[in-house]
Amino acid sequence: LLSTGQVKVLRYLTPSGYLEAVDTLLMNLDGDPVVTCALYEDRNKWLGNVHSGATCFAALGRQSGRMEIWSLLLGADDTTTPKQIFDCKTFPEGSSVLEETTAEMETAMSSSRATWPAIVEIRMEIFGETVAERPLLLALLSDGSILAYEAFDVSAEGSGIFEGNPLRFTRMSIEWLTTEQVYTGPANVEVQKDVLALPAPALSKLPSPQMLRFDNIGDMHSGTSSGMFVCGANPAWLMMSRRKLRLHPMKPEKDPIIGFAPFHNVNCENGFITCNRTGVLRICQLPSRVRFDNDWPVQKVPLRCTPHKIVYHDTSECFALITSQKVPTRPRPPLESGGDAHAHASEVTAEEAAKVRGEEEGYEVKVISATNMQLSWNQILDPGECAVCLEVVSLLNTGINEVEEYLAVGTSTSNGEDCPCRGRVLLFHISRSEDKEVQVGFRFASQFRGPVSVIKSLAGHLLLAIGTRIVMHVWTGRTLFGAAFHEFPIFVTSISVVKNFIVVGDLHRGIFFIRWKEEGKQLTLLGKDFDVLDVLKTECLIDGNSLSLFAVDSLRNIHVFGYAPQSVESYKGQKLLHRSAFYLDAEISTVIRLKLRPTTPKVKSNRFACLVFTTDGSIGFVPPINESTCRRLQALQKQLTLMVPQVAGLNPRAFRRMKLRIRRKIPPDNLLDGDLLWLFDQLSRTFQNMVARKIGSTRQQILANLWELNLAINAL
Repeated sequence: LLSTGQVKVLRYLTPSGYLEAVDTLLMNLDGDPVVTCALYEDRNKWLGNVHSGATCFAALGRQSGRMEIWSLLLGADDTTTPKQIFDCKTFPEGSSVLEETTAEMETAMSSSRATWPAIVEIRMEIFGETVAERPLLLALLSDGSILAYEAFDVSAEGSGIFEGNPLRFTRMSIEWLTTEQVYTGPANVEVQKDVLALPAPALSKLPSPQMLRFDNIGDMHSGTSSGMFVCGANPAWLMMSRRKLRLHPMKPEKDPIIGFAPFHNVNCENGFITCNRTGVLRICQLPSRVRFDNDWPVQKVPLRCTPHKIVYHDTSECFALITSQKVPTRPRPPLESGGDAHAHASEVTAEEAAKVRGEEEGYEVKVISATNMQLSWNQILDPGECAVCLEVVSLLNTGINEVEEYLAVGTSTSNGEDCPCRGRVLLFHISRSEDKEVQVGFRFASQFRGPVSVIKSLAGHLLLAIGTRIVMHVWTGRTLFGAAFHEFPIFVTSISVVKNFIVVGDLHRGIFFIRWKEEGKQLTLLGKDFDVLDVLKTECLIDGNSLSLFAVDSLRNIHVFGYAPQSVESYKGQKLLHRSAFYLDAEISTVIRLKLRPTTPKVKSNRFACLVFTTDGSIGFVPPINESTCRRLQALQKQLTLMVPQVAGLNPRAFRRMKLRIRRKIPPDNLLDGDLLWLFDQLSRTFQNMVARKIGSTRQQILANLWELNLAINAL
């Protein structure tokens, strides 16, 4: 590509070793210079079978937004003749299917041509050598967006003879949103820096390519070894696996990355090199034994057992787990004499039944080092004892007046309905020695009349859920003694703590909002849900000074409650207001609170989201958003439901409506469906502008709101 906007093709002559210029007069149009081009070698003959049997092709992007594909044919006289096989004059429109532009299509798009961004860079690649692999068309536009298309032969989709050009490109879905403006004009042109402004199309004069191909990066366990690296202020990896393009954002640096290259050395096998704008060069490697052929990078650690709970101990850089597996029946501890006869008989019956089976479920507490993922320590629990909860707690030792960190384990032992269930609390201390070895020491054990279902730490005290009550314990360094308790109707399933506030979930009576007073050692009930709700998990959503209560029920619904004592409907705060509900259609096993990254640099934010993990392997993200953005996206969600074809013609809003077992008041629909909102980015620009006008907004404003949500998700 020459600086004048013309294309020159050189052909290598095998016998003589000379370079011969190919006649490219047809490829160079007056008044519409080429701004980017890419050569494509058809290694698996797929594109050659569709068009004329050529093995080399060229993809061109012009200043007007026109995209062309030319085949470089080898004639009978051993000369190369370029031939145009595909011409799309509306490429920046971002249509779901690319086809050759007709006169009617060009006339219909003439009104939106002024808002099109310029084509900065275009690449045509194939990842894999099999016959089924199809070429991919990737393009970087001046507004920072990336268009990804996969080729297909429309004549092969049906039977009969097809007239016209059978080559088509279908758009691939990638969640790529950025506000980074790519420089596309001469040095004397002022580039707009407004986040919502789009620069006018101009001739691209980038100093270096922004999309660079890589091969054989990462180890053999990564699941993929080929893809594209996108440079810039928000770098990302595009990895192709199982015919799906997966985007993995990279942590942004202070200065944009302008250079990338694979690097293989005996000291850095299958690594890569990056260089930023200030000239800082880094030699890097992808994490070993991490698979990138999923939506999120995944590292699997074989345990040879069933994991139930996992927590991370930050001080010692270790993972603590509760696991179980089938073990031979072990002898039970001797029973205490003088107890209830029915309970004694039940325990004897349970022990005899275990002996007949010959095996039982044995629970174990393990500690794995995060540096090498090797087992550092394990503790086998008593026969018949089930580990229920696991938590890292910070306790105030009243004996020496210092805060100590422990690993707390809650257990339950049940021998039938005639025998009362018992539970224990175990405290372990984890540390690192001078030679960086993990050391775990047993500190304390206490038995309770009831299962210990939840463990939390609050203000240096240990908060335990034992059956139908929560009990606040004080740690003296040698023992625990109860300081306060609160009773609940059925059974405590979950506890969440933020500052001195406690959110408690009951198995059948909803959630409760409680405050802890250090002065007087009191647990005070602030509000509760008056309706019936089977709560399994609870958490807190924090948006600055606003606190919302997050709950998950047994019907796979997500609920958000609010504590508003100034509202008349709350009866001076006694009733928690049911603000929204959302049907997830997946059983949630774990909910954690995660702090969000600020959207504006050097600005502190106090915003926390909820990260939900389900038993079917999916992960959900529920962040708080401001009111104006919520209303805009709610209107967008309604329009997308009506205007975008849905799967099987189903209604996504009706599917996400709260499922009920017992009649209760349905809350407002204030939770947004992210899967539905992300469809907006995959629409064509004309369709996006039409949807934005219907809700009284602009395409740029909606994309800016989606970018903020995307930035919050990338905090992971």
